[in-house]
Amino acid sequence: MSKIKMRGFPLHMTLHQFMNRKSLPFISAVILLSPVLQTAGQNTPETVQEKWLERIEIQKTISAEAADWEAEKQQLTNLNAIRLKEIEQLDQLLARSKTLRTENRKLLENKQAEAEEFSERRRQLAQRIDAFEKKLLPLVRKLPAPLSEKLSTEIALLGQPDRPLQDRYRDLTVILTEIGDFNATLTLDTEIRETEDGRSEVDILYLGLARAWYVNRTGTRAGYGIPTSNAWKWTEDPSLAGQVRSAIAIASKQDPPAFTALTLHPEGR
Repeated sequence: MSKIKMRGFPLHMTLHQFMNRKSLPFISAVILLSPVLQTAGQNTPETVQEKWLERIEIQKTISAEAADWEAEKQQLTNLNAIRLKEIEQLDQLLARSKTLRTENRKLLENKQAEAEEFSERRRQLAQRIDAFEKKLLPLVRKLPAPLSEKLSTEIALLGQPDRPLQDRYRDLTVILTEIGDFNATLTLDTEIRETEDGRSEVDILYLGLARAWYVNRTGTRAGYGIPTSNAWKWTEDPSLAGQVRSAIAIASKQDPPAFTALTLHPEGR
């Protein structure tokens, strides 16, 4: 039998003799060479060597593909982990979205309830303002001339329901405030009146909204005024000239403070 040397050992060695070497690398080589050994008696050394090299290349290819598969499998494993993480995050976002949707729905319901409540309060306030304006309209005719002139704009706008509610409320507040201030103080005013002797300038002293007295500059004409259901009623009484002139002088600080008497007529009660 011919002998073929391959990497330092003879091919004519029996499998039993080779196994006695107890070397695993050699076992692997024998397994790979088994087809070669079977045909060793029929092939030339060059053929055997060629087949041996082919087997080695096949083994390298298998090992490379196995390594590529392991790398690809690791990539797939990593990609799968990323996808699972994304799914988890999407689930969290979906749960948060549901929570926010529920919270927004409750918030919207609360806002709608507040809007309805505000609308109802506004309606009630509009009704109260309407009723108050209706009561106030007849009363403003009783206001004395200086106060009526001061509030002429606000009075002219009373009883117009188409105006903005806040404007109507503001005007009512202004009217009531001015009336309260006027009623709590002494007010001096001057006006021109027509008399039998012609036009005469008179000074008027208002005691709030309850009484008023007047006197002309010469002291020849004097009288008093009281509010009625339609307007102020003026009554001439020349005997009041001295009292009224003295009171006006004290109120205007032309004279020092002092007690003075003014006649209250029964018509004013």
